[in-house]
Amino acid sequence: DGLYFSSASDNNAINIGSHGSGSTTLYIGNATITVSSDERIKKNIENTKINATETLNKLRVVDFEWDDPSDEGSYNNKNARVSHGGQWTGLVAQEIVNHVPHIVNAPRKEDTLEIDYESDDTWFVDFEHLVPTLVKAVQELSAKVEALENA
Repeated sequence: DGLYFSSASDNNAINIGSHGSGSTTLYIGNATITVSSDERIKKNIENTKINATETLNKLRVVDFEWDDPSDEGSYNNKNARVSHGGQWTGLVAQEIVNHVPHIVNAPRKEDTLEIDYESDDTWFVDFEHLVPTLVKAVQELSAKVEALENA
């Protein structure tokens, strides 16, 4: 089921992922066009135990030039110095998967669902899923600042 681009592969599909009251989440590969956060579709809700500041400090932020030969788009990037998107700042999926696995869509082995480090498939990062960790880190740092101010 779905609309495929280029070839009939799950990597090239737009699928209907769920049906809701008045909205449907659509997927391009693994990226959603809309992101639901409705309490009614969640269960076992509790405060996170993640040490967000420590987690974020483990991530290496890198500068890089986009080098995807299939990407022929033009970008409104004032820093663009080369074709295919120019200079960017970001993260490397293979480096962060062990620290924030919930945001990395890595290729998986069909039989075990373990990460397939040898796969030729492209790894993706769902950055929108990092936002709650960023919010938690700001809360942790704000609490530390408040404690210092009250000391």
